[in-house]
Amino acid sequence: MERTRVLPLIIGPLMAAAGFALWTTFAVAPLVAGGRLREAWDIEAYWTIGLPLLLLAQAIAGFFSQASPWRLALWCAAGHFLAALIIVPGGTSFSMLPFALVFIGLPMFAALTFAAFIGRWLGRMVME
Repeated sequence: MERTRVLPLIIGPLMAAAGFALWTTFAVAPLVAGGRLREAWDIEAYWTIGLPLLLLAQAIAGFFSQASPWRLALWCAAGHFLAALIIVPGGTSFSMLPFALVFIGLPMFAALTFAAFIGRWLGRMVME
Protein backbone atom coordinates (compact mmCIF):
# COMPACT_ATOMS: atom_id res chain seq x y z
CA MET A 1 0.00 0.00 0.00
CA GLU A 2 1.43 3.36 -0.99
CA ARG A 3 1.63 5.89 1.78
CA THR A 4 -0.16 9.11 0.95
CA ARG A 5 0.42 12.57 2.29
CA VAL A 6 -2.35 13.56 4.61
CA LEU A 7 -2.96 17.27 5.09
CA PRO A 8 0.55 18.28 3.95
CA LEU A 9 -0.09 22.01 4.08
CA ILE A 10 -1.90 22.19 7.39
CA ILE A 11 -0.33 19.46 9.55
CA GLY A 12 2.25 21.93 10.92
CA PRO A 13 -0.29 24.63 11.79
CA LEU A 14 -2.49 21.93 13.34
CA MET A 15 0.38 20.88 15.59
CA ALA A 16 1.03 24.54 16.47
CA ALA A 17 -2.65 24.83 17.40
CA ALA A 18 -2.35 21.72 19.56
CA GLY A 19 0.63 23.17 21.41
CA PHE A 20 -1.19 26.49 21.83
CA ALA A 21 -4.33 24.71 23.05
CA LEU A 22 -2.38 22.71 25.63
CA TRP A 23 -1.01 25.80 27.37
CA THR A 24 -4.24 27.76 27.00
CA THR A 25 -6.44 25.00 28.38
CA PHE A 26 -4.46 24.49 31.55
CA ALA A 27 -3.66 28.17 32.12
CA VAL A 28 -7.30 29.24 31.80
CA ALA A 29 -8.92 26.23 33.52
CA PRO A 30 -8.55 27.70 37.03
CA LEU A 31 -10.58 30.74 35.91
CA VAL A 32 -13.52 28.48 35.12
CA ALA A 33 -13.36 27.07 38.66
CA GLY A 34 -13.40 30.55 40.15
CA GLY A 35 -9.64 30.79 40.59
CA ARG A 36 -7.10 32.93 38.83
CA LEU A 37 -5.12 32.66 35.62
CA ARG A 38 -2.04 30.49 36.18
CA GLU A 39 0.95 29.24 34.27
CA ALA A 40 -0.11 25.93 32.79
CA TRP A 41 2.83 23.97 34.15
CA ASP A 42 1.81 24.88 37.70
CA ILE A 43 -1.15 22.51 37.33
CA GLU A 44 -0.51 18.80 37.85
CA ALA A 45 -2.95 17.78 35.10
CA TYR A 46 -0.79 19.64 32.57
CA TRP A 47 1.98 17.10 33.21
CA THR A 48 -0.15 13.99 33.72
CA ILE A 49 -2.86 14.53 31.09
CA GLY A 50 -1.95 17.41 28.78
CA LEU A 51 1.61 16.55 27.81
CA PRO A 52 0.89 12.84 27.22
CA LEU A 53 -2.01 13.85 24.95
CA LEU A 54 0.25 16.28 23.11
CA LEU A 55 2.87 13.57 22.63
CA LEU A 56 0.17 11.24 21.33
CA ALA A 57 -1.01 13.92 18.89
CA GLN A 58 2.58 14.38 17.78
CA ALA A 59 2.98 10.65 17.19
CA ILE A 60 -0.25 10.59 15.17
CA ALA A 61 0.98 13.55 13.12
CA GLY A 62 4.24 11.70 12.52
CA PHE A 63 2.31 8.60 11.47
CA PHE A 64 0.35 10.43 8.78
CA SER A 65 2.79 13.13 7.72
CA GLN A 66 5.81 13.06 5.46
CA ALA A 67 7.23 16.08 7.29
CA SER A 68 10.45 15.66 9.18
CA PRO A 69 9.86 14.79 12.86
CA TRP A 70 11.88 17.79 14.04
CA ARG A 71 9.74 20.12 11.90
CA LEU A 72 6.55 18.74 13.42
CA ALA A 73 8.09 19.21 16.87
CA LEU A 74 9.10 22.77 16.00
CA TRP A 75 5.55 23.66 14.97
CA CYS A 76 4.14 22.17 18.15
CA ALA A 77 6.70 23.81 20.43
CA ALA A 78 6.25 27.16 18.67
CA GLY A 79 2.49 27.11 19.29
CA HIS A 80 3.06 26.18 22.91
CA PHE A 81 5.67 28.91 23.37
CA LEU A 82 3.44 31.52 21.75
CA ALA A 83 0.60 30.67 24.14
CA ALA A 84 3.00 30.89 27.10
CA LEU A 85 4.03 34.37 25.95
CA ILE A 86 0.47 35.58 25.37
CA ILE A 87 -1.39 34.01 28.29
CA VAL A 88 0.55 35.32 31.27
CA PRO A 89 -0.80 35.78 34.79
CA GLY A 90 -0.58 39.33 36.10
CA GLY A 91 2.65 40.18 37.85
CA THR A 92 4.62 37.50 36.03
CA SER A 93 8.04 38.47 34.73
CA PHE A 94 10.02 36.78 32.00
CA SER A 95 13.17 36.57 34.12
CA MET A 96 12.93 32.76 34.22
CA LEU A 97 12.40 32.45 30.45
CA PRO A 98 16.00 31.41 29.62
CA PHE A 99 15.87 28.79 32.37
CA ALA A 100 12.52 27.50 31.10
CA LEU A 101 13.76 27.31 27.51
CA VAL A 102 16.84 25.29 28.47
CA PHE A 103 15.40 23.00 31.13
CA ILE A 104 11.84 22.59 29.86
CA GLY A 105 11.82 23.73 26.23
CA LEU A 106 14.73 21.67 24.95
CA PRO A 107 13.63 18.40 26.62
CA MET A 108 10.09 19.07 25.40
CA PHE A 109 11.35 19.60 21.86
CA ALA A 110 13.35 16.36 22.08
CA ALA A 111 10.32 14.43 23.38
CA LEU A 112 8.09 15.87 20.66
CA THR A 113 10.66 15.00 17.99
CA PHE A 114 10.95 11.46 19.37
CA ALA A 115 7.16 11.04 19.43
CA ALA A 116 6.92 12.19 15.80
CA PHE A 117 9.79 9.87 14.87
CA ILE A 118 8.07 6.89 16.51
CA GLY A 119 4.82 7.77 14.76
CA ARG A 120 6.61 8.06 11.44
CA TRP A 121 8.38 4.74 12.00
CA LEU A 122 5.08 3.04 12.85
CA GLY A 123 3.49 4.61 9.79
CA ARG A 124 6.19 3.17 7.59
CA MET A 125 5.84 -0.25 9.20
CA VAL A 126 2.07 -0.31 8.75
CA MET A 127 1.94 1.21 5.29
CA GLU A 128 4.60 -0.98 3.68
